[in-house]
Amino acid sequence: MKKVILLSIILLYTGFIFAVGMNNEVNGPVKKMTIYIRVGDGDMGGGIMYGNEQVGAMAKIVYWYDSIGRLVDEANYHGDDVRGYVRQYLLNNVYMEYEYNNQGIVKGSFARGQLDSLGNTIFTKRYRDRKQITADSTVYNEQGLKIKYFQSPYKSDSLELRYTYEYDSLGRLSKYYDYSKGEINISYEMIYYPNGSYTERATDKEGKTWNVKYTADKNGNIIKIESTNMSAQYSKFDKYDNWLILKGVTHKVAKTTTERVIEYYE
Repeated sequence: MKKVILLSIILLYTGFIFAVGMNNEVNGPVKKMTIYIRVGDGDMGGGIMYGNEQVGAMAKIVYWYDSIGRLVDEANYHGDDVRGYVRQYLLNNVYMEYEYNNQGIVKGSFARGQLDSLGNTIFTKRYRDRKQITADSTVYNEQGLKIKYFQSPYKSDSLELRYTYEYDSLGRLSKYYDYSKGEINISYEMIYYPNGSYTERATDKEGKTWNVKYTADKNGNIIKIESTNMSAQYSKFDKYDNWLILKGVTHKVAKTTTERVIEYYE
């Protein structure tokens, strides 16, 4: 089973979500995945953000899964501080997700989610102080491929279209669109090559374009990502073709190393 995890950790560089957040898929019967992120070793220094707070130059994130591939716990560690979410799966494909920290469960901070028959999350509402703060909804096609994503503004019940997705005859993502206030803000097109490499071409509403190049090895694993402002190199793949080491450079000076340690049900 392939899982896609979007990290809640982002780097302290304007408008840039590091490559680990764009290519953090994991294959196989995963039991536990630990991610170590180290930022710095460059002229800019570096920092990691958790929400709106800078929490230093190192972080550890741990994900636990049950035997059928469902996420059950996520913990973010920053020194002695831990913040995380634990999930409880209920009847009718519903789950509850509770926030916790060093002191235990955070009262009134939780989420309620709905899964489809394939285990995809199709609707989530998040609460803080028992009041709804966000909601989102994802639409999948008959093949289980995501085709639309909706998100509400902060503290609003109104869902707004944020992304739409298109696929080619092989089931590969071919185009997707970023929406803002009902209009396409940025469009993305994927250009695939026979060796497994591909280019992602983005075009904003003013017509400005830029490319991100993804280079594959002989096994089809993406081993390098390059754009104008960043580069990332993946290495050391395991038997399920999951990458274990990622080294990147942002704005040519800010260096980051990410390591994944993956345990499997076997």
